[in-house]
Amino acid sequence: MQHTTRQAALHMIQTAPVFTLATVDADGFPTMVALSPLPIKRSLEELYFYTSRQTSTT
Repeated sequence: MQHTTRQAALHMIQTAPVFTLATVDADGFPTMVALSPLPIKRSLEELYFYTSRQTSTT
């Protein structure tokens, strides 16, 4: 079986204990936050993660 970039990305998504999400505001300033993924249905199309105890799961 040939190893592809898509397979490698899926493996990383399914095994990573933490993800880093980065956004850029209207003034061009970046913000980064570390997020813990939920242990359910991680795929290239869907990924659920905890944002904080005070907010919803995304």
